[in-house]
Amino acid sequence: FRPEGDDGLLLFNGQTRGTGDYIALSLKDRYGEFRFDFGGKPMLIRAEEPLQLNEWHTVRVHRSRRDGYMQVDEQHPVAFPTLSQVPPLDLIEDLYIGGVPSWELLPADAVTQQTGFVGCISRLTLQSRTVELMREAKFKEGITSCQPCAQNPCSNGGICLESQTREWLYSCVCQQGWTGPQLCTFPAPSAPRGVCWSRDDCENTDLDMECLCPLNQHRRQMPVHRAPQRAEPQL
Repeated sequence: FRPEGDDGLLLFNGQTRGTGDYIALSLKDRYGEFRFDFGGKPMLIRAEEPLQLNEWHTVRVHRSRRDGYMQVDEQHPVAFPTLSQVPPLDLIEDLYIGGVPSWELLPADAVTQQTGFVGCISRLTLQSRTVELMREAKFKEGITSCQPCAQNPCSNGGICLESQTREWLYSCVCQQGWTGPQLCTFPAPSAPRGVCWSRDDCENTDLDMECLCPLNQHRRQMPVHRAPQRAEPQL
């Protein structure tokens, strides 16, 4: 998932309307939180570090009998509180992703803020099965496209690539003759004559230009001759 806000409900599944067992995964002040109730004892575990907005993250929640943990990205796993018994988990209501139609569906301990998730969710896996979020949904509300390259924001024939690590949501691979950190809107500087053996061997980059060599050949760059500089008197 890729959050755009500090708070929001990512996932909720309950037993009965407003009561009973439940699991709730959410963001609170950019910290991942997992709240659950197994047999009338609400519990909370919280990630150790806040998340960066507009970047992709992964959260894993695992339970095996009395033990369990939540792990966000590569952070240290946060263990469940010690359980004296192995209570069953009865979740018979619908599973909600990103929000709920009514906050009355949630027990009071499930969330601290009634805020839906704003951002992108790309994958959900339950017990090793990947859920087809759009195809298997019973109903959808307030969902828009999370594909930043759908409208191809790159100019001058640039190719849009979705970014999963940078602050920007996408980057552009510019056509020859164009450059720019994101949109390919700036004409690239032409290669000065003599920098490469052939103008066809020169490729513009965002900050400079470089000579492209045939396979198994080293970089071929012509020496640049500069006129001698006249000595200036020092005062």
